[in-house]
Amino acid sequence: GVQTCALPILMGAMAFAVQECGRRSRPLGVLLLCVLLMLLVRPDWLLDVGFQLSVAATAGLMVSARPLQQWLQEQHLPVWFSAALAVPVAASLWTLPLQLLHFGALPLVAVPANLLVSPLLTPLTLGAMAMALAAVILPPLLPLLSWLLVPLAQLLVWLVQQLAALPMAQWQLGRLLPLLAALLLSGLLPWLVPALRRWRGWGTALVGLAIGSHLLQLWGDQLLLVQAGPRQWLLARDRKSTRLNSSHSSVSRMP
Repeated sequence: GVQTCALPILMGAMAFAVQECGRRSRPLGVLLLCVLLMLLVRPDWLLDVGFQLSVAATAGLMVSARPLQQWLQEQHLPVWFSAALAVPVAASLWTLPLQLLHFGALPLVAVPANLLVSPLLTPLTLGAMAMALAAVILPPLLPLLSWLLVPLAQLLVWLVQQLAALPMAQWQLGRLLPLLAALLLSGLLPWLVPALRRWRGWGTALVGLAIGSHLLQLWGDQLLLVQAGPRQWLLARDRKSTRLNSSHSSVSRMP
């Protein structure tokens, strides 16, 4: 959405302004200030899933990507591979509670998919910036730039579709309750933020509590909404049997 694209642009502009004023910018403080300004303009964005994921992923890149890269290098991984791996892993860990809260699914191919498509992102980003500039100062260049960028964009979409269609592309775990998602995030923070490392024991306990509580919830009787491609399935489960109702009202019973 617009808010997802606007966040990194606004952050970059504010960081540049702070630097020009002769002050050292703190990335997390800049992020919080940008989020506050955007919510003052559009408070409804607070409930937008895309906005939430964008903020969480950006925080992960700013706070955890560099320490994670250094740790991977200490494991004797190549520098280029450590840098490429740290970015999607940091973003995935920071967005994990939101993924489970909103979708109830763990994307198993997220990190490999990011590594695979990352060579396409730089030319597409730079090309989009060039097209925006050409649209203002030299519109006749737009068809040429489009001719160069459209195949790359089509390749990106095709790769994403193929990866999403892989078996076990995502693991359906059921949606977390908001309280359990908050517990999971609180438990992950000491592992994601280097300054909080002394609290990692408590963090591990909170993660275990969130996972254990969710497993107990799954063990009980409940209704689950499962997304299977373009179709949705309503799963009514108890300890003795399971009823699976499709969106077309067909019912099957499984022991």
